[in-house]
Amino acid sequence: MSLKPAYPSYSEWPVEGLLPKEETQAADFIRTKGHDGSGVVIAILDTGVDPGAPGLQVTPDGRPKIINLIDCTGAGDVRCSTVVEAAEVTLPDGKVARQIKGLSGRTLTIGNDWINPSGKYRLGVKATNDIFPKDVVQRLRTIRKREFEIRHHQLLTKVEEDVAAFEKSVSSPATDDQLRAKADHKARFEALKEQWKAWEDSGSVMDCVVFYDGTKWRAAIDYRDTGDLTAVELLADFYDERKFVRFGDDSMLNFSVNIYDEGENLSIVSMAGSHGTHVAAISAAYYPEDPRLNGVAPGAQIISLKIGDTRLGSMETGTGLIRAAIELVRLRVDVANMSYGEPGSPEMGLFIELLRDEVVNKAGCVFVTSAGNAGPALTTAGAPGCATSAIISVGAHVSHTMMEAEYAMIEKVQETPFTWSSRGPAIDGYVGVDIFAPGAAITSVPQFMIKHSQLMNGTSMASPNCAGCVALLLSGLKAEGIPYTPYRIKAALKNTGKDVKDPMNVCFVQVLKAWQHLAAGPNNHDVDYLISCRDGARGIYLRDIDEVSQTQVFSVDVEPKFIKTRDPQQNIDKLALEAKVTLVPSKGWISAPEHLLLMNGGRAFDVQVDCPSLEPGLHFGEVAGYDSSNPNSGPLFSVPITVCKPQAVDLNSRQDGSVFFKYEGLRFSPGTIQRRFITVPAGATYADITLRSKDRIGSARIMVHTVQLVPETHYTRFENKFNFHVSSTGSGDEQTYQKTINVLPMVTMELCLAQFWHSLKETTFSLEIRFHGVLTTISGSTGGCVGATSGTAGDLAYLSSGLHGFSRVDVFAPLRKEVVTVGVKLGTA
Repeated sequence: MSLKPAYPSYSEWPVEGLLPKEETQAADFIRTKGHDGSGVVIAILDTGVDPGAPGLQVTPDGRPKIINLIDCTGAGDVRCSTVVEAAEVTLPDGKVARQIKGLSGRTLTIGNDWINPSGKYRLGVKATNDIFPKDVVQRLRTIRKREFEIRHHQLLTKVEEDVAAFEKSVSSPATDDQLRAKADHKARFEALKEQWKAWEDSGSVMDCVVFYDGTKWRAAIDYRDTGDLTAVELLADFYDERKFVRFGDDSMLNFSVNIYDEGENLSIVSMAGSHGTHVAAISAAYYPEDPRLNGVAPGAQIISLKIGDTRLGSMETGTGLIRAAIELVRLRVDVANMSYGEPGSPEMGLFIELLRDEVVNKAGCVFVTSAGNAGPALTTAGAPGCATSAIISVGAHVSHTMMEAEYAMIEKVQETPFTWSSRGPAIDGYVGVDIFAPGAAITSVPQFMIKHSQLMNGTSMASPNCAGCVALLLSGLKAEGIPYTPYRIKAALKNTGKDVKDPMNVCFVQVLKAWQHLAAGPNNHDVDYLISCRDGARGIYLRDIDEVSQTQVFSVDVEPKFIKTRDPQQNIDKLALEAKVTLVPSKGWISAPEHLLLMNGGRAFDVQVDCPSLEPGLHFGEVAGYDSSNPNSGPLFSVPITVCKPQAVDLNSRQDGSVFFKYEGLRFSPGTIQRRFITVPAGATYADITLRSKDRIGSARIMVHTVQLVPETHYTRFENKFNFHVSSTGSGDEQTYQKTINVLPMVTMELCLAQFWHSLKETTFSLEIRFHGVLTTISGSTGGCVGATSGTAGDLAYLSSGLHGFSRVDVFAPLRKEVVTVGVKLGTA
């Protein structure tokens, strides 16, 4: 008798792990409090959102899920300045049609039932490649190339048959006419072959017609390339009628329109990629047939602000970002999510200023953004999250249910931040990452992807999960008449998060606990407390050898920043602010006064950091300021203090002349991150990194990440990152991995080693680092000019003899003997 396997039922399948909500207490909040995001609008600043995507059609109470679709990039803009009138023509079948000549040159037949009191039509033309995402362009190009090849092969075959038939009919000897005909056949054949090689597809162009029907502006787009506009859908602004159209079943790409400036500018709104739809679904999708697939806040509504420019492969531009900020203020959005970013910068920039001053402080929008996927080294958090304390920067975390449902892992590992999630602090000491949230989901994607859902991971997924959590909180606050500000929301999230043992005390979002914090009543968290340390830095960040060799004392200014600064009511609030603050250092190597009376205008106090007492490595602490009348609400502000104490150079450790570091017995398990801080010795321009592993069971992915920080420079300028895979080894066998990188002398280097979170089993390494260098000096006479620069291939010298000048190049190796290859290239300036 055979036994059938016991299959788990559908109800036992871990569907909840596809889009995590239990870990954040979001699902429990909806069950117990009944607030599902209703009454809250979330703006998605991304690649655009598909209005036809699953889960993005309606809210639980029947309202449209997507309120508006706006292209802020200009990629879909169509200038419609040409004005014409239609002409009536009689068709061969005797019917009368109205026609106009489109800007493409094609004759366009318009509907006899179109209502246009003025009789005026505005014309435009648009290239499809400006508005089709790369995936669609490539798919259509493949289809068209296949069709071209079939037709072209038929033509080639026909020519070959003609040549064969002609040669049979040629008399001997051939006449001049026959020879010319034969040459013509061969020329046709060669021309067709060249056409095959030169084939390219630049897409198509679509005629656009805009007119006013007496109540609103409407647009007709010849997306079928037929010239027959009687069969296309007339579209008005998406906000007015919620209509969208598909370009065709081959593309499966949906689009809508907005019409501006009395019909002079048409905007065709599509998508630059699948990212934005996935992000929107995480925050607010609603699946009436299976609520377990819902987004975090299924009752919330969505506004899509497309900032990914299709013409640039979905990259954002300054113009698009500024337009999006303007729309956030105009539309009075409650929550905004931006799963985009760039490397962190010490410069603020106009977009960041608009977010802080207009979007958050004036309009009261809670702005949530992704921290970035540039980790695991420190100071990799991206902008805008690390640039201002006015917004919420979110890192990515993975839970057990995600491992089970999304990643199909053989065994679960410890819950942890994703290895690649960017870390703080910012280059000026600001913490950089505010909160962790689930950093992956399998949920809805646009129809042009020709699939229902897809796994995506990154802080791009963590940010909308957190934004959905914020929408739940705002839904409850609005329903129960509890006032709030963006700063109170941020304080509630940070002060009630779950401890995940992050070295910089970043916690994991917990909605129910945040709700309890918010519902407890008014407190002084409605204010943004701006921290300013040395040179305006928002924290204390020490990592170079001269900084950590002595005890440091910093003067810290704390200035309350009120929202809606032009509202006279703020004067009352400013007058009322007088907090008796208790200052609490979190570590014994930090000293600060115990008490501070804080009022509008701010106060200053000193913080002492005892660096000499610290061992080499990463040390993080903070001075937290609590309102002594309400300490349980959490700190009003904190001064983050990060000390990365480098290991001193031991000149006795030199081998073969190079400065040598060695670490034995480094043990790694899934998700382990180990950091070493080393002062690169004088004269070093290269570091040879050698890793050796033994007794490994199974393969593992290992990341090596180095960063050196230079003032007023992005961390990416002096960054190296590479991955390698460790394979199984027999007992006692050893694997060796080597890499040479460029380094800056006398600047602290973080050497970060990590075993990826999903690589099972333990790994043991030994690590060796050898520093060495090759330097160049140049001297020249009067009349010549010289220069030198350090490049990735070594030092490069630039010489110009000028008027009979001469130059001398000296190459030397200050740390050990080096083999140098000298090359000379002559050229003119």
